[in-house]
Amino acid sequence: MKQGDYWVSISDLMSGVVGVLVLFFVISILTIVGSQIAAQEEKQRGAREVVQKLSEQSKNNKAYEGIEFFPENRLIQLADSSFTQGSACINESKKKLLQQQISEMIIKELSKNIHLGVQIEGHTDIVPVSSSKRSSTRTCAPFDDNYTLSAGRAREARNALFSDVDRTTAEWMKRVSVVGYGSDRLIDVENPESAKNRRVEIRFVNID
Repeated sequence: MKQGDYWVSISDLMSGVVGVLVLFFVISILTIVGSQIAAQEEKQRGAREVVQKLSEQSKNNKAYEGIEFFPENRLIQLADSSFTQGSACINESKKKLLQQQISEMIIKELSKNIHLGVQIEGHTDIVPVSSSKRSSTRTCAPFDDNYTLSAGRAREARNALFSDVDRTTAEWMKRVSVVGYGSDRLIDVENPESAKNRRVEIRFVNID
């Protein structure tokens, strides 16, 4: 073998080794990414199942009117009609529904899945509140603008869901949050005064 051919063979060998190493590296990256996607999917699966079961339970049941379920978005939505007009108070019928039918499934999932959280979000339309509501007895939560109204309604929904929970011992309650967005996140942008925009959303979120 000529000396030039020898060096060509070494070069080809090294190129082959580098190619194999690159291939192994790519496979490793894909495996890691695949594992992360699978883990993320597992975190989300339980929440989707909860919302799906509640959705099936609500079919042909008039008590659930004003409550919508979106399994793929892991979302439960309470319409404006679930609350007393002009206040943060949740209707007694919807309060009982949250306490007796919906709460148990959510608590069970939160208890077993440490990577799951619940964010309860309040939303309004763009119409400003007519006057300051300072009587907590009359309005459940005092408010003087759309932000505090939306936060008050979200808080009332949380209180209904977890009214029987001992918050000093339930570790998972740390993964339950309340936020009021006011009119910042309209769903009917074309009609910003629409009642569709006045809602409370119970949203399952991932906690890493």
